Amino acid sequence: MNRHRENDGNLVSYDERFDSYELKVSQNVSQQIYFCPWCAEKLPASRRDEWFDRLEAIGVDPMRDPVPELFRSAAWRLEHSPSPKT
Repeated sequence: MNRHRENDGNLVSYDERFDSYELKVSQNVSQQIYFCPWCAEKLPASRRDEWFDRLEAIGVDPMRDPVPELFRSAAWRLEHSPSPKT
């Protein structure tokens, strides 16, 4: 979706931490979207709540504490992903 020809102005962005897409509303405001604005395909469910839950489980408040490196990218959710079946 990020490479869609209609997204030249970066209207839609992807947050790899949460595996979610956002529509840029203004310079500092974004709104999560659930369907592709061009083809209406359902987008993956956000992992935002799980991200906060995992940080809370290790005693980190991301609003107050430094976020560990593992949680600054998709690495935290890929770390324990089941291996694809061969």
